[in-house]
Amino acid sequence: MKIRFLLMAIIGICLMMGCHDSNKSDSSRVKEQAALDSNISLWGSANVSNYQYTYKAVCFCQIVEDIIVSVVDGEVSEAYYLSSGVYLSEQERNDTYTIDELFVVIQDAIDAKVEKLDVTYNSSSGYPEYISIDYDKMIADDEITYLVKDFHQN
Repeated sequence: MKIRFLLMAIIGICLMMGCHDSNKSDSSRVKEQAALDSNISLWGSANVSNYQYTYKAVCFCQIVEDIIVSVVDGEVSEAYYLSSGVYLSEQERNDTYTIDELFVVIQDAIDAKVEKLDVTYNSSSGYPEYISIDYDKMIADDEITYLVKDFHQN
């Protein structure tokens, strides 16, 4: 009984610390990092701090719908549900992101050596339009996808 408990504890610790065997090669991570760096630079050269976009996070954690996110001076100033027009509370707005914060989400995924990371960047401005993350192939329903569409500067 104690040995079984000890083995389960070790497996749990390894999973939490990222000791799983990722099939992802170092060259894939280097390409992901290069793409991120290039698009951060492209986004920075656009010098955009006031903008609006439609945001959606798709996961197994909650019901999701499109959210209109407004960013002023690099901070989310307001956000509301597209279908109903109901504004998100300040606490709910914490679950929305600026474009710079989405770049951080991507960087964190690269640093965490996630199992699968797919990102599509806007070719003219560099912001991420599609981010799909699967943290661990051995864990069900840990995937999340972020969608950015209808982007425009204010």
